[in-house]
Amino acid sequence: PPVSAGVCDNPYLPIIQGATWNYNLTGPSPDTYIHSILSLEADGFTEQDVFGSGVTRQGQWKCENGNLIALNPSGGGSASVTSDGTSVDFQTTALEGVTLPASLNPGDSWSQSLTLEGTQTVNSEIFPVSNQVTQACTAVGVESVTVPAGTFDAMRVDCQVNMNITID
Repeated sequence: PPVSAGVCDNPYLPIIQGATWNYNLTGPSPDTYIHSILSLEADGFTEQDVFGSGVTRQGQWKCENGNLIALNPSGGGSASVTSDGTSVDFQTTALEGVTLPASLNPGDSWSQSLTLEGTQTVNSEIFPVSNQVTQACTAVGVESVTVPAGTFDAMRVDCQVNMNITID
């Protein structure tokens, strides 16, 4: 049976252990992926995305009264990505802000910045890697969205994400 999310209760992203969502991506690099909530902890959760192209991504989140904060720095192994012959393991070394607030109203803005450091392994060779990410988001308003599962009212959120990736 599903486990309640408690401090992770967020109306825009339900956090229920064992829940899965199936996505179809369109555009220049079409793909599919399955998003899953693997586990719940007292103050966060671990999620996973498995892409049809063979890439798997895992990450740990922290929750504060429904505010969701990606890549919890106190949770140990913060994020990993694996693909055929390649893997990347990151630790969060700096984090500020919120990924998804518990409450969104049209016009609300929020931001997050984080620094990830770790290693990338390509065909058994290990390289140091760092990734600095900043995102600034604004809740635009509620729009009607039609997908294969039906028509829903959804909050439109526009985000600008900047990434600076360094591989030595």
